Amino acid sequence: MQQKYSLFQLNSMIKKAMTNAFPATIKVVAEIAEMNTNRTGHCYLTLVEKSETDDSVKAQARATIWAGIFRMIKPYFETTTGRRLEKGLKILVSVEVVFHEAYGFSLNIKDIDPSFTLGDIERRRREILRKLENEGIMNMNKDVQMPFHPKKIAVISSPTAAGYGDFVNQLENNPSGFYFVHKLFPAIMQGEKATESIIQAFDRIYAYEDFFDVVVLIRGGGSTTDLSCFDTYELALNITQFPLPVIAGIGHERDMTIADTVAHTRVKTPTAAASFIINKVSEIETFVIDRETRFLEGVNDVIYINNEEIKHLSEVFVPKVKTHLRQELGRQNLLKSKVKAYTHSYLREHTNKSKHLTDNIDKSVRYKISRSLDKLVNYPDRIKRNIQFVISNGKRELENYQTIITLSDPHNLLKKGYSLTYADGVLVKDIGSIKIGQEIITKSNGGEISSTVTEIIKNK
Repeated sequence: MQQKYSLFQLNSMIKKAMTNAFPATIKVVAEIAEMNTNRTGHCYLTLVEKSETDDSVKAQARATIWAGIFRMIKPYFETTTGRRLEKGLKILVSVEVVFHEAYGFSLNIKDIDPSFTLGDIERRRREILRKLENEGIMNMNKDVQMPFHPKKIAVISSPTAAGYGDFVNQLENNPSGFYFVHKLFPAIMQGEKATESIIQAFDRIYAYEDFFDVVVLIRGGGSTTDLSCFDTYELALNITQFPLPVIAGIGHERDMTIADTVAHTRVKTPTAAASFIINKVSEIETFVIDRETRFLEGVNDVIYINNEEIKHLSEVFVPKVKTHLRQELGRQNLLKSKVKAYTHSYLREHTNKSKHLTDNIDKSVRYKISRSLDKLVNYPDRIKRNIQFVISNGKRELENYQTIITLSDPHNLLKKGYSLTYADGVLVKDIGSIKIGQEIITKSNGGEISSTVTEIIKNK
């Protein structure tokens, strides 16, 4: 008969077998999937191994770092790697394999090798950079034209960050007195949600791309352990393809993140980012002032050269003008004498002609006056004859009109046996205008007849 075991007996056997199989610590490579620290200082983790093809979980185990060990290995790991010990990191740990009858299988972490994580982080960074290079987008943001006069600035930062305050102070109190428009698009700048928050800030700025000149991504201060969010492919992808130049002032001189690498311009600190923008504007101002100075100097040179030329021309021109005026004055005097002599001769010649013409006009006028007087003497008889002729013709026309009017008088028609019919006081000219039952008046020679229409017979 097969032997029966209680669950405790079974777990005890498993514990003994595992203790015999793993008598000392072993090294395990795994990725941190979950990590929590309780109030007593103990750290509880979930370690996983993922498939290289589809990122699915191939293996999983619970792990614990007791408070005393955690207080020592955490700061050493983070100082050495420059990264926070957090979810998503791949680590090489020295572990004790533990199986407890009540709590099951787990790993007690005794140590973490920071050099392995450094190598893995660098490997990931190289893979991301290689991927960006292969996709042809590594330098896309660097190729965006930096405005000559960047005065409208979109800022991505934490609103409470000291670096943001330093940036604004440097920008607004620049020694040249330049005026800048800046707008903060707040984001979380460290931790698990930092990458997503920064990308969302870029999305909000994209809605105003036509307004802003540049984007400044600043963090300011802090340890290297907080920079992991700037080493992700997702953030790099957004920066490389952003339509405005991105200035990265993440605030850490030692390490250069992927965001620094793909940004249009990388500076060391938020203050340096403000100085870079101020210097760009100052360069343009200096360029304009230099061009203005050169222009004014050129104008002054042209004026000086032209003044000298004018002076030279005046020295040559004035004597020539005086000579020309003397010659013209002589010609004018000669012409004046000729005109005077010609005028006297002309007047003498035409005086005789005028006297002869006056005599002829006088004779002609006297003759016309005599003829006109003869005509005036005969005008009354002619007018009288014309008036009598007009009156005679007028009488004949009046007599003709009187005859026509007499013949057209309706009463004369009535005397000849004709009659006139009226309906409602209007002469009936067409039988179609009369209705049965209507009263009509018939006028004939000697009186009127009043009747009512009982029948209407129309011509066929």
